[in-house]
Amino acid sequence: FIKESLKAFTQSENKDDLSVLLEDLARKRINPVIDKKFPLELSAQAVEHFASGKACGHVIISPSL
Repeated sequence: FIKESLKAFTQSENKDDLSVLLEDLARKRINPVIDKKFPLELSAQAVEHFASGKACGHVIISPSL
């Protein structure tokens, strides 16, 4: 087992919260740290990278890169 948690971000049902998040991102009030991006076809590699503990930020799996 690993101590990190795996979280997926999807569109929130709470549109107000999502609007605030998007505004904060646009105004650079928050700066998410992205370690690596993977296309959907390499999801297994993305999970392995995350589970290895070597990721220094978020690991992104995207359907289209």
